[in-house]
Amino acid sequence: MPQGPVNIRPHILMISGLIGSGALVAQPCSIDLGPDTTICQGQSGTLTAPPGFPDYLWSTGAITPAISVNLPGTYWGEASYPSPQLFPNSNFNAGNTGFSTDFTATTDLSSDGRYWVGTNPNTYHGQFFGTGTGNFMIVNSGWPSALWNVYCQTVPVCPGQTYTLSYRTRTLSNATPARLQWWVDGAPVGPEVTLPAFNAGWQTITQNWTSGAGVTTANLCLRVMSGEGVGNDFGLDDITMQGTIRLRDFVDVNVTPLPVVDLGPNATMCQGQNLVLDAAVPGGTYLWQDGSTLPTLAVSQAGNYAVTVSANGCQGEAQATVAFNPLPV
Repeated sequence: MPQGPVNIRPHILMISGLIGSGALVAQPCSIDLGPDTTICQGQSGTLTAPPGFPDYLWSTGAITPAISVNLPGTYWGEASYPSPQLFPNSNFNAGNTGFSTDFTATTDLSSDGRYWVGTNPNTYHGQFFGTGTGNFMIVNSGWPSALWNVYCQTVPVCPGQTYTLSYRTRTLSNATPARLQWWVDGAPVGPEVTLPAFNAGWQTITQNWTSGAGVTTANLCLRVMSGEGVGNDFGLDDITMQGTIRLRDFVDVNVTPLPVVDLGPNATMCQGQNLVLDAAVPGGTYLWQDGSTLPTLAVSQAGNYAVTVSANGCQGEAQATVAFNPLPV
């Protein structure tokens, strides 16, 4: 068992995915504070989280990368960071790329089930109105395209983490707004959302999604749930997925008592007598001030005597003063 301060070696597990800034170059999905450890009573150990994260939190309330502990118990440490924005070309500035869809890409949006990426929907359909600040996805939906996926991405995720799904949208014609819903890995997530009315302009829709245990990739789709024959025409922009990733690990700290060493009280002997100092403890090793290493030391001269005893990885010490009186003449 270790003696004195203990530094616990940290580890992190990364998955593919760039982080926008800072020292991290991948998306960490776990941390490891190292094995359980043992310290000696009255001493301290150091628990250290992996470096490079912007925020830390410990079960003690500390917010530093490392903490000093001297009490037994189970401690947890948490490292957190803002995840990268996981959807490429989320603002469609790169045009018609970086996503999949059940809709047909064409500049002729006169029929249902078609879309295009542009800046002015009226260019592609005479009854569509409402521009954005740049490119956006212009969608003509309707009853043939009900339950179609309008926008899909397969992305790396960290297990058990909560992500915020967000998109900006507006209705492009003065008719029935569409209803959209997020689906993840083929299952609906959250409520159906009725898009804002035509005169409401652009609005931002957000909801949270938490990945399951062991999930490292996810297929996320915005699905058109409505199928009315008139309406269901909308624009999409700034479709994003990101969140704060919180990674936690636990470590047990055990405290070993120091060996109890007792040489007895200070003693006064008569000249010519011997005194045996006994430092024996179960499993101990010994070092006396004169370099001897036996459990006992025979004393025949006055002086101060000291011993260091090691047992179970910890050390205890004891001292005794011995005096000798001359014999009466």
